[in-house]
Amino acid sequence: MREIKFRGKLDNGKWYYGQLVHTVRDEWCIIPDFKFNDDDELMSCFCECINPDTIGQYTGLKDTNGKEIYEGDIVLSRGKKEVVYWNDALFSFVTSENGEVYKFSTTTEFEVVGNIYDDAK
Repeated sequence: MREIKFRGKLDNGKWYYGQLVHTVRDEWCIIPDFKFNDDDELMSCFCECINPDTIGQYTGLKDTNGKEIYEGDIVLSRGKKEVVYWNDALFSFVTSENGEVYKFSTTTEFEVVGNIYDDAK
């Protein structure tokens, strides 16, 4: 089973990673860590509000350098840059050339070279 976590960008441009929360004030926030006492009671958590347009879920996969792959990442595969996204209940990527959709394969090597929020394709 893959780890479920998200990332999003703060207003200052910094990326934040953790659990995604939608607040009653209609803000999207990420909580990086929960602290519990010995009785499993929530003691504290810290939340950072993020730009909702930058939210991406972790695919559960890492690239050839051990870097986590998220939705919105640009990966280099077979010499081509491709964008990671969620498609039909699976993480996929689409080639920039012809718009074809490909499913992730554990036998193919990927390298994260950027993301759609910080880099042009």
